[in-house]
Order: sequence, then structure tokens, then C-alpha cells
Amino acid sequence: TPLHCAAICGHINVIKFLHERGANINARTSHGHLPLHLAVMNGHFEAEVVRALINRGADLNCAGRFGDTPLMYAAWKGQWQLVKVLLNAGADPH
Repeated sequence: TPLHCAAICGHINVIKFLHERGANINARTSHGHLPLHLAVMNGHFEAEVVRALINRGADLNCAGRFGDTPLMYAAWKGQWQLVKVLLNAGADPH
């Protein structure tokens, strides 16, 4: 979706704009990934991109098709700032 594309590219203003116009913040790709997964997976490690999605209701614990969560991707990529942001927002550490 356009929201997934904005998350991949880290375009916070586009994320906000699309959500204000009814874009589903928890829409899934064919692999079960939310925009939040894609923001973490695709190198947009700025916490503000992730916070923008979380503040709009992104499901922190949503698992993709293979059980992969945004927190798992942040840890796998060594992005400790994002790990902290996700945990502080309520992501399940288990």
C-alpha cells in the first residue's frame, strides 16, 4: 500500500497524511508485515519514523508469516534505540 511505501522510505509526513485520510496503519503485506515491520527492516532506524507509526496505533506485537515481529527485526539489526522504543511502547520481549 502507499502507507507501506512511506514506511519503507521513512517519510513521516506521508505516513501522517495517509493515516489522517483513513489508511490502515495495520494493513499487512502478503508476508504479513505491517508498515511498522517495514520501517524497522528497511534501514529507517530513526526512532521518529517508528514512533509516528506507534502513535497512530501500529500493532507492536504483530507477527509476520514466519513469526517475525518488529522487535525481532530491531534486535537482529542491532538497532538498540529502536529496541528501547518498542519495549517502552509495550512490545512483548518474549
